[in-house]
Amino acid sequence: MSNSLSDVQIDLDRERSKMNLKELSASLTLFLLFLPIFTDADQMCYVCQFATSLPVECATDPKAWKGGDPFVRCSQDCTIDAIFDAETGIPTFVNRGCHKAHRENGCVLTGKSHSCFFSCKGKNYCNGQYLARSPMQDSDGASSLTPRSPVGFLLTALSLSTFILVWLAVGN
Repeated sequence: MSNSLSDVQIDLDRERSKMNLKELSASLTLFLLFLPIFTDADQMCYVCQFATSLPVECATDPKAWKGGDPFVRCSQDCTIDAIFDAETGIPTFVNRGCHKAHRENGCVLTGKSHSCFFSCKGKNYCNGQYLARSPMQDSDGASSLTPRSPVGFLLTALSLSTFILVWLAVGN
């Protein structure tokens, strides 16, 4: 009888081991299934700040920024807020970070400066654009909002005048 009791105990231990292996296997499967959600949900962003008194690397080469750790894992948007002098196109302020996008991508003229905002999501370091000059500045240094020459200004003024005259003639 002790032999059969021992056999029953061994069978019971085997069943418990099988159940533990099944539970472990199920737990491991769930962990491996959800692992990509935890690792891929966030992208890496550059984080740095440039103002006229701080190192320029944040505007031109954020990975080389020496003002702190320029890398952060981000679950929101990688962003860039930047302000440039409207005449020279030179940056006066650049902030790269991880935030919820607060406006549409692009630049606007605000007084004597270009105010720019860019956001991106889903690609590591997508906020690493080279910003030594305003995106609104042409390669020759002229603001894209200002006439490039007196001839260009004259042609623009003539075109606008012609449009207004035609509009007035048709409207009356």
